Amino acid sequence: MDIVPITTLRGEPRASSKDLAAALANQHKNVMSLLSDYRTEFEALGILAFQTEEIAGRGQPAKYALLNENQCHFLLTLVRNTDTVVRLKLGLVQAFARARELAAQPVPPALPSDPIELLALSLQGLQQHRQQLAAIEQRLDTAPIRVDSQKRARVHAGCQAFSKVHPRGYSGAYRAFKEAFGFAGAPLAAYDDLPQHRFDEALTWLEVQTRTFSAQRPLLDEASD
Repeated sequence: MDIVPITTLRGEPRASSKDLAAALANQHKNVMSLLSDYRTEFEALGILAFQTEEIAGRGQPAKYALLNENQCHFLLTLVRNTDTVVRLKLGLVQAFARARELAAQPVPPALPSDPIELLALSLQGLQQHRQQLAAIEQRLDTAPIRVDSQKRARVHAGCQAFSKVHPRGYSGAYRAFKEAFGFAGAPLAAYDDLPQHRFDEALTWLEVQTRTFSAQRPLLDEASD
């Protein structure tokens, strides 16, 4: 718990002169006297905001000030540096720091009270979540197999096996593979540019081609170099 409560005035954290006087074990009128004597200096550090306290019954309503962080610290420089003042200085530093952290945290939007509106908001959030997942899955599917070492190794092994039975060996097998799995009429620049969503198709194609060429029944029309 803070030694001095921190309130907010137009978005700025402030401490009450009444609470500061209580923490200093001093009378509030003495603190107000300091504010009056050094008003110019306090106002140089920000607007000196005075408030009027509502009291019940007869009597004059009490006046107090809400001081910003710099004004609080300046006030304490005008007071003798006792153990109480040192603790208060430390407490103020910590209290204002916590107030800034809380102010920086995003405020969640208020939920509608109408059950129908709340259900519609929930469905909207679910749809957005599904769209985000679909976008992630699409990026993963279109990423080349080189980002997945296991898939890359399996396609590489399939291409090696194919090259051993292909009439033109290594160059012919890899060329056939890159042409078969190219995009928009252009062959793959490298075998590991194969998109991940075509991984299973590529393994099946390599197995079929390897068996076919092994049996001397080629299914692939080779282009001449």
